[in-house]
Amino acid sequence: MDDQPVDHRSLTNPLKVADGETIQLTKSATVSKMPGQPLTIQGSVSEKDNLDKDDFAEFLDTYVGSAGWGLGTHKRIIRDGNLDVTVTYKIERQ
Repeated sequence: MDDQPVDHRSLTNPLKVADGETIQLTKSATVSKMPGQPLTIQGSVSEKDNLDKDDFAEFLDTYVGSAGWGLGTHKRIIRDGNLDVTVTYKIERQ
């Protein structure tokens, strides 16, 4: 978020999951924004297996104050090769 990692999992320490399984990342971060500053949410997902290609996909969403900072829940579908992931995140105002 805004170039500051909120949660991270090292490529050297992957989480093994079955197809269709949910992985929950529960960390959050607080930021303060002035009216002209954008809020950027960026993420990536990769898979590492013994098949021919390790897949990787990423997303980048930007929100501004005039559009309400994107408050609410957002779902992003990101795909690459055999990788097909839905990322869900929430933006709240304190």
